[in-house]
Amino acid sequence: MEEAVSNEPKRALSSGVKKYMEFHDLEPNRIGKFGKGVKIPARAYKLGKAKEVFYHSKKWNDPANYKHEHSAGVGTYSTNPRRGYREVAVPKWFRSCKVLVRLGDCLGYTYEDEHGELQAHLTPGGGPSLYCTSNGKGLVVVSNGKIRTLIWGGKLGVEARGIVH
Repeated sequence: MEEAVSNEPKRALSSGVKKYMEFHDLEPNRIGKFGKGVKIPARAYKLGKAKEVFYHSKKWNDPANYKHEHSAGVGTYSTNPRRGYREVAVPKWFRSCKVLVRLGDCLGYTYEDEHGELQAHLTPGGGPSLYCTSNGKGLVVVSNGKIRTLIWGGKLGVEARGIVH
């Protein structure tokens, strides 16, 4: 089920609905509230350079799997403390996001760690959901009601044609 989620008034929600309709070319069939665990954190742990994200979406009312390759400057960040990974501040524009827009099921993502090794987090058959911020500049992976991964930076954006760089 595709949705925009928010704990905010309708004014803030309208930006999420607009982004949803731009991306999917459909109206959301549900608008819901965040669970308690869905909060953009102030700090995250940089896993490495974002390489790809894989997701399943009902974009254009035509269910399909998509692969998006990231360009330079996009990073992948964990919300869980990771020994040996650099803790960084999540940008204010990301932390102040009032609305997340569901893009589809997150099938996985890859990143290159500090040693140049490609790391993959794949979830066959879906499970986690892939969201974007209402401005389209950040991606959020939510699993079991909690934000697990943040992706931002470079020229990352979500537009009518999909996730762009």
